[in-house]
Amino acid sequence: MKRKFLAAALAFTMCLTPCTSFAAEETTEAADGASVTAEELFKKQAEYSQSVNSMSADMDINFDFSLLMSQADEAGETQDYGTGIKMIGDLKVDAMLNPMKMAMTGTMDMEIDTQKESIDFNTYMVASEDGTKLDVYTENPEAQGEWLHTVTDMTETLKMFNVSSIDELQTVNDMSMFGDDVDWAVTETDSTYDISGQIKFGSMSDLVLPIVEESMQSSMAASGQEIDMATIEPIITMILDCFVVNVSYTMDKETCAAQTIHMDFNDSDLSVITGLIKSSLAAAGMSGDGFDVSMNLNDFSIDATYSYDTVSEITVPEEALNAETIDMNELMSESVDEAAEVVE
Repeated sequence: MKRKFLAAALAFTMCLTPCTSFAAEETTEAADGASVTAEELFKKQAEYSQSVNSMSADMDINFDFSLLMSQADEAGETQDYGTGIKMIGDLKVDAMLNPMKMAMTGTMDMEIDTQKESIDFNTYMVASEDGTKLDVYTENPEAQGEWLHTVTDMTETLKMFNVSSIDELQTVNDMSMFGDDVDWAVTETDSTYDISGQIKFGSMSDLVLPIVEESMQSSMAASGQEIDMATIEPIITMILDCFVVNVSYTMDKETCAAQTIHMDFNDSDLSVITGLIKSSLAAAGMSGDGFDVSMNLNDFSIDATYSYDTVSEITVPEEALNAETIDMNELMSESVDEAAEVVE
């Protein structure tokens, strides 16, 4: 379980580097007297990102989620049960660009119900020569000198951005994948531009569904199972509609380099997912009259502060390079098989 968590968390962290710059196809007028639009600023940021060789980020991650269930017994008394998950991360990320190489250190404090655990990160990420695969080297927090090496085929993720390699991601400056309904607000101070907007995941359904279908078909084919996408697509669409992410940038006024970025999912509405859980449990005969489910995303936020051209070299330790390689795509396929067995 810890191995899968680490690999997933690190892959997610890679997506937070500010050198992948975006610009909306359509933007609102600049607000509060700002002299430029978000579209102009994002384009300038993209140009700046191509002029730097390295970047560093100090990141704070907060996650607080609870799933609570209640059931009335024959006497009419309510029994409450469920689970809560909290994570607080303090991470430092250094990255070299073209080709991409990244080092990450820090701590993730986790609390699941009453059990607490602290995970120390010491991780390297390296793009393959052709830019389609990502090698991740993670030191075992419980055994110093012991390393986990995973390799992930990023082809499907790259398709989302219409690029062919990981290095090309920093040249992306088109946010049309999120639809045309992202309204960016721009304000300015004497030294910065501040940009904020809300991205709706539902607007990406046309892009996400084909990728999910291909991924699930591949996973199921490996286990000899078939999947009915006509049944699954409406569910995926409903889940996407639940999530929104609020994004705000602070940019240097001279270079348009991102100084800080804040992201949070706290305006997401999980009521549809809650309804799906209740329906599934009822269909499986696991709930009855007086049963209720409450799912709460109390906080999921990420804050990062950036600096540029402060990293001269990143070297992956020899012990990490010699570690046994695990195919992350195969590992995810195994996870799908395990989930299918649980459902059956």
